[in-house]
Amino acid sequence: MTELRKVLSRYQKRCKYTLIDEADKIIIDTVKSRYYTYGGGIIPLIMKGALTEVSMYGEDPEHGLNTRIRPDALNFQENIGVNAIISLKTTSSTSLEKFKRDCLKYRYEVTEGFYQDVATNVTGRKFNATIMIMIQTVVPFHVAVFWWGPDSIEAGKYRANIAKSIIAECFEKDSFPGYEAKAPAGNFGIYELELPDWALTEELPVSIED
Repeated sequence: MTELRKVLSRYQKRCKYTLIDEADKIIIDTVKSRYYTYGGGIIPLIMKGALTEVSMYGEDPEHGLNTRIRPDALNFQENIGVNAIISLKTTSSTSLEKFKRDCLKYRYEVTEGFYQDVATNVTGRKFNATIMIMIQTVVPFHVAVFWWGPDSIEAGKYRANIAKSIIAECFEKDSFPGYEAKAPAGNFGIYELELPDWALTEELPVSIED
């Protein structure tokens, strides 16, 4: 029996397929159907001719830093009219509003702006569009397509550029500080801890009756 388990384990490692139960198959079929029918079939059109998971290596022209990106997909003007970064995002958000808040929370605009700049520098093509495809991993297992507006992407590029400036300065000075970098200058990394105003309100006496 032990030898049989070893043989089975070897075959499992070699097999490129995964067994799924009926409940998971229903979910997969639901997402797949919505992927192909959303917006009258816009997602397959967006992905037509796209290159997926291509690593791109370059050097930032302003700061001299080595850069690397691996976007979920790239598509080109010849196929869809624009040179675009395509990002696929799975989410446990149960609504579009929650997903949008998560985009702000995780600063996706910084990543997307950085991806556009690196892809432009490496390929010589002007990447000026970012399309995000959202796929829910929770009920109701919907999909949605977002287009990042230019103002948001420019804000992301600006924030990414600030981050690159800080990184370049760290390499130049051979100093990579932690949280002390955000402390007031001259404080040796020491922060003053204060209660917020709302926590300083007077506590009213509590009447305890027998």
